[in-house]
Amino acid sequence: MAQAEIAIVKALAKPAFSWRAGIQWAFLLLITAIILAPVAMVTLGGFNVARPTEGFRFGFDNWARAWADPQVWQALWNSISIVTIRGILGFAIAIPLAWLVARTNIPGAKWLEFGFWVAFFMPSMAYIQGWVFLLEGGRGLLNQWFTMLFGQPSPIDVYSYWGIIWVHLMAQNVSALFILLVLGFRNMDASLEEVARTCGASRLRTLLDVTLPLSRPMLAMLVVLAIIRGMQSYEVEQVLGQPAGIQVYSTLVVRMLSVEPPRIPEGTALSTLVLISLIPLILLQRLYIGRRQYTTVSSKMRTALVDLGRLRWIAFGVVFSVVMLQTFVPFVATVAGSLMRRWGYFTIASPWTLERWQRVLGDDLFIRSLLNTLFLGVISGITAAIVCFLIAYVLIRTQFPGRDALDFVSWLPWAIPGVLLSLGLLTLILMIPPLRILHGSMLMLVIAMIMFRLPLGVHLLKTGFMQINRELEEASTICGGTWLSTQLRIILPILMPMLIAVALMTFVTAVNEVSGVVLLASTETRTLSLLSLGYLLGAAPQKEAAAVVTTIMILLCVGVALIARAFGLRLAEGGLR
Repeated sequence: MAQAEIAIVKALAKPAFSWRAGIQWAFLLLITAIILAPVAMVTLGGFNVARPTEGFRFGFDNWARAWADPQVWQALWNSISIVTIRGILGFAIAIPLAWLVARTNIPGAKWLEFGFWVAFFMPSMAYIQGWVFLLEGGRGLLNQWFTMLFGQPSPIDVYSYWGIIWVHLMAQNVSALFILLVLGFRNMDASLEEVARTCGASRLRTLLDVTLPLSRPMLAMLVVLAIIRGMQSYEVEQVLGQPAGIQVYSTLVVRMLSVEPPRIPEGTALSTLVLISLIPLILLQRLYIGRRQYTTVSSKMRTALVDLGRLRWIAFGVVFSVVMLQTFVPFVATVAGSLMRRWGYFTIASPWTLERWQRVLGDDLFIRSLLNTLFLGVISGITAAIVCFLIAYVLIRTQFPGRDALDFVSWLPWAIPGVLLSLGLLTLILMIPPLRILHGSMLMLVIAMIMFRLPLGVHLLKTGFMQINRELEEASTICGGTWLSTQLRIILPILMPMLIAVALMTFVTAVNEVSGVVLLASTETRTLSLLSLGYLLGAAPQKEAAAVVTTIMILLCVGVALIARAFGLRLAEGGLR
């Protein structure tokens, strides 16, 4: 009886409602609604055959009209083939390069890795315009040199299927794979490879039988990400594929929504098919990994570099050449294109001029696009850092019952192509009348930028929270500190480098992103990337002006990255004193 009375007293003493739990549940519902609502709109829109003034009416008419379009089948086939080929070639290039930098004594490994980071942050428009400047039919610089040397036209043209593959490989495809592979290879126990070498295995056999099998979880994840990134690619196929008559999923969806009247139902039906096709990839990834153990980091872990001997300088030359092809060559070619009087005419009198720079920098359209980009980058960067911090805190520092759901929802944008996500946001605001006021607004672009960087930002800050001992927060609480003061005076200074990194990545995304904003931006909210694309695809293409804008984008990303990195490290050092 006494125990029952004690239980009743405890139950009555316990507050009926916890404001902290209520806030956490509200936060989960808000994040879930923002992320899942666009996906749900795309899925429902594919089956909604009602007229604009009607409600929802289920049917397959949208699918029938979409499949009746012969361009759909060709676009899907082009998407699948391009993603497959660029994925195979990208892994074939990135795996040996990452192994050389992470697992061998190659000279200048840190600087080579830094070069790949620079390539990762460079705008895709820089690669497009740089290689167009060099390999465009009879007007590319390298093609003209080929004609001068051999007396016949060059067989290479970047406006082609293989030109698209080449630009993808030189753009973020190889660099993104390289960066993630280096992180995985570096955390691998060298003793495992030494055992294989002791048993007589060659370096190549050790790589194939030991290193790569231990990297199966990471490789499976990278395969899924490579497919998703390939499906969301837009600007490369739009610029290089349009003259060659090559359509892919992303360009076809944008085209469907650009005609009069817009073919939104057919576009959502096509996007629904792509979304449904991507879901099994996660299950296949889990099935591929299986229940085996892939532990490579332990208390007995020992790191060691493979001695390449004299071959290390040959390896350095190979890796250095790839870095130059991905950074220096497209940058110099883009700058040279911005200084030309007429694109591709090198033999005319006075082929170089600053006229394009003067005209672009004095154009009100450029000034407005620059201000839009800076505003979008700063606001979305700060907001993304705050949102990712709060999500990571809930996931690591609380006992919130909905943590697994919040973790899954925060990861979900990584599994959705940018064009599909932006189409979902567009469909959402068009189908809900009160939200139509947001069409083409800066708020929608900010939401899109945050969603694109949410998975990576949450992952980085989760790692940071797990590295901070709870004793620091407990000591602050004992000394009378509130939750807010503890976060501001202790946790934030320690995590400041990661917070700056999240804000920086979001800012760079705002500068470079094309596929994720092409359906959401208006003429008043146009960014630099869309302005550069517009110069390239206009009725009268202005490649020189596009090169000017892209050069500014490159300098903006690199300059802000250096300033933000130094600022973030100083704050962290100050907080740790």
